[in-house]
Formats: sequence, structure tokens, C-alpha cells
Amino acid sequence: MIKYKCRYMYDEWNCIVECVEKKTEYTILEFYGQYFNIKMHLGSIDNEFWCFFPEYNNMFTELLSPIDFYNNIDILDELFKNPYESMTVAKGIKKYFETQLEEDTVESYIDKLKGHVYTNKVKVVLYDEERNVYHLIYKINRSKNECMMASYRGTSPNNYEVCLPFIDSLDHHFGHCRILNDHKYLNKDIRDIEHIFLNKFKNEVVS
Repeated sequence: MIKYKCRYMYDEWNCIVECVEKKTEYTILEFYGQYFNIKMHLGSIDNEFWCFFPEYNNMFTELLSPIDFYNNIDILDELFKNPYESMTVAKGIKKYFETQLEEDTVESYIDKLKGHVYTNKVKVVLYDEERNVYHLIYKINRSKNECMMASYRGTSPNNYEVCLPFIDSLDHHFGHCRILNDHKYLNKDIRDIEHIFLNKFKNEVVS
């Protein structure tokens, strides 16, 4: 049994996803929301995922990936025509599938962080190998589903940017990035890092 929260507009509700039965061909999951429960069969053939809802007029659809939360919301919304149900199921699928993975996703890694995380100290470092961009995550606010992210390309301070992403959007936008557990900026104060970048920038201008 996995507990999680969903948010839509100004509403927030508690949810549960439970594995009812695991078969060779598929897994039966049940989702519990505030006013409903939904039973679903989740399976895959050659890494192509599908889901079937026997108690909802035998509705069936394919999924791009179980952890692609936002795309799955759009796909399921076409079936349910109800954002509360589609969001509960999409997030429940993601939460369940994350427990089956050998490696953490960005969001599950953040969920497991211990201690004080709403701090200026960098708690997560992501690396986008294709773009050679590092993403430093700090000021993690789980209750508001927010965090701060500073991004820079290689060692150049000229491309230093800061944004405020939603935590539950990180896998969607940065799931391809590698989580670095030994980076030099991990647990360093972001203000000190900004000072380092500023000095580098000044040195580049002078030279």
C-alpha cells in the first residue's frame, strides 16, 4: 500500500494505490481517492504499456511510460473525462512503478531525502549529459510541491539560470538526467556557489 497526495486547481486530496494481485501478464492495482476507488489492470508487451479498467465499461488505453505523469494524465483524461480520477490514477501508477525500479527517479530520490530540506544548501544535483548542463536543487518545499533549481552549462557562469519548478514535474522534464551523489556542490550553500560563479564571470570579463 502506497500513500500519496494529488492536487488539482485549489483542491488537494489523499490517495492510496494498492497492488491487489500480480500475474505474469499484468498487475492488478486499486486506487482509492476521496470519493471513489478504481481497479485497473496494468501490463506491458515489448516495453509498450497498457491499462484496462474492467469496472469502467472495460475502458482500455496504451501508456507511453508508467512514470510519465503529465502525459498519462492527458491520456487518462480522454477516458475518464474527470481530472480528479485521471490524476489519481496517473500519479498512483507512477508511485507504484517507482517502487519496482532498481534506481530512483528524481522525484522518488527527493521523497527519500532525510532531514531539513527547505534550505539554501544544494540537496540534489542532476546532470544532463546531452546538453552538458548541471541542475542544482535546493529549498525543497514538499508541502507546496515546490523547489528552487539553479542550472549552468559546464563550468560557464554565463549560462547560470534559476527557476522554481513543481516537484511533481521533475521526472517529466528532467527524468533523463543522471543523479550525482558525489558532486562538489552537493550540500554547499547556493549563495556561496553564486559567489563562485560571479568571481568566475568577473575573471572572464577581465581576461
